[in-house]
Amino acid sequence: MEAGQPIRILLADDHELFSEALAALLFERWREAKLRRVSTFIELIRVLEHEGEFDLVITDLRMPELISASQIANIAETSGDAKLILLSGDAQEVDIPQALADGASGFVHKGQAGVDLISAIEAVLKPLQRDTQALQNEHEPKAPAPHFSTREFQTLTLLFGGRSNEQIAGELGVSPATVKVYIKSLLHKAGVSTRTALAVFGLQNNPGGDLRRYD
Repeated sequence: MEAGQPIRILLADDHELFSEALAALLFERWREAKLRRVSTFIELIRVLEHEGEFDLVITDLRMPELISASQIANIAETSGDAKLILLSGDAQEVDIPQALADGASGFVHKGQAGVDLISAIEAVLKPLQRDTQALQNEHEPKAPAPHFSTREFQTLTLLFGGRSNEQIAGELGVSPATVKVYIKSLLHKAGVSTRTALAVFGLQNNPGGDLRRYD
């Protein structure tokens, strides 16, 4: 990335809510970023081949057509000089040393809280300079995470995992109408009004276990 130029990011993930939430965090960190999002392996390769160079490529390992970790080498080769970061909710599904040998620059677990995930991305991008606004943001006091009931916590975790209301209802053994009540309460407690904003909240606060809750 040339000095003074906005960072160019390609984000590949077929989980729309997670992709939107991560994109929001990336824009919060790099406000002038040029961000392109895709949802399949084939589209990822096509964009890399035909839409110019990127500084950073972030790809999920569980996308359609991405059937083998051996394809990491293909992505890395097509990415050119871009840093390649692999995303996954399961660290066991990828041989990290082999992935690094194949050209990946780093691995980030989806279960990390948003601030840790962005920090991990920054670590890969070094020695790129951090902008002043981002440094200021790091020292701004963070509002404490709200308390959720066990059912609300379970609903947020499943929602963040890409489940529909009907799927959440099935896994929790409740009706879809009850799930809507849980989601309405989550929106209120998180201080947001949309499912995407709720996903951003979940990513920032790590629904994998850091949210405070009560039974």
